Amino acid sequence: MATPKLSLRHRSTVMLLHFIGSLLLAWINKLAFFGGFKWATLLSALSNLFIFATFEFAIRRRLIIGGEPLPLVKVLPISVAFCGFVIFNNFSLDYNDPGVYELTKVLVTPAILLVQNLLYSTAVPPDQGLTLFAMVIGMVLATVSSFNFNLLGSLWGLLTVFCAALYQVLVCVTPEQAQCTPLQLLHRQSLVTALFLFMTIPLLEEVSEILEYTPSLSALSLVLISFLLSLVVNATIFVILIEVSPLSYNVLCNAEVCL
Repeated sequence: MATPKLSLRHRSTVMLLHFIGSLLLAWINKLAFFGGFKWATLLSALSNLFIFATFEFAIRRRLIIGGEPLPLVKVLPISVAFCGFVIFNNFSLDYNDPGVYELTKVLVTPAILLVQNLLYSTAVPPDQGLTLFAMVIGMVLATVSSFNFNLLGSLWGLLTVFCAALYQVLVCVTPEQAQCTPLQLLHRQSLVTALFLFMTIPLLEEVSEILEYTPSLSALSLVLISFLLSLVVNATIFVILIEVSPLSYNVLCNAEVCL
């Protein structure tokens, strides 16, 4: 069954933990990249596999309650949306200026409200609507004024925004529909997501380079630390999306981008 909503104190603690964990994860991943492990999609796939294995170990040791198995139809849309985000995000980074690429992340907030309205007929308060309209106008002006503006880059950026918004909305609503906790949902979808990500690697990264790579001890240590931080970050993402709201999560993400 779904857990009751967290108290304000617990929500604040989870959001702070996510904020710190995300900054550390970005830093560790950057160090791993400079250390030779430069395949972000592979790292994400392995991280999801690590998350699944960690939950499986904890359940078998009876450290946590596994809950009832979730039907594949409940977790498949979440995994597909996340993999779509990874693919289109890579293309967006290739075709857009770094500034425009970062600005597109701001559009995830209004996109969430749009997806919620289209899928679940969730009404948007007038004050929020006006604020988000101003955000969209600002984003459009910033994009078209870019010296390297291109239509294909804009398409990849919009698809990235849509997949990110869809992923967050699906994570938010699925526990109530499936009667599970945030961590149970994370456990069930992590394996499916890992499998999908492994299938996208030939599209996004050089497989021959991966096969020829011999990691150093320092690189392996950084990757292992990345796995642990990824577990913390993903767990807090699911808790925030489900127990707080997708909009609050995006405000937190925008603060991380500023730093």
